[in-house]
Amino acid sequence: MPVSTGPRVLVEKYPPSAVFAKEWSESRKAIGATISPGQTYDLILEIHNDGSAGRLSGVVIGYESKGTDYVAQTHLSLILKDAPAC
Repeated sequence: MPVSTGPRVLVEKYPPSAVFAKEWSESRKAIGATISPGQTYDLILEIHNDGSAGRLSGVVIGYESKGTDYVAQTHLSLILKDAPAC
């Protein structure tokens, strides 16, 4: 998908069809993808909640470049809280 100019968070059903309908048609799986030097892409995560409170403290991304393995962790976190009873 085309890259944004900075971090962004969008909560939408999966796959994201309303806001990114055109871009989503050009998407590809991240696992096993190859990116050429200088290319950048957005990374979309599908997150499921079982109804409980929880926390996501970033995403760990492992990758390889020229035979060397690297690990990066995002600084974006997500806190899910129980909804109040109606």
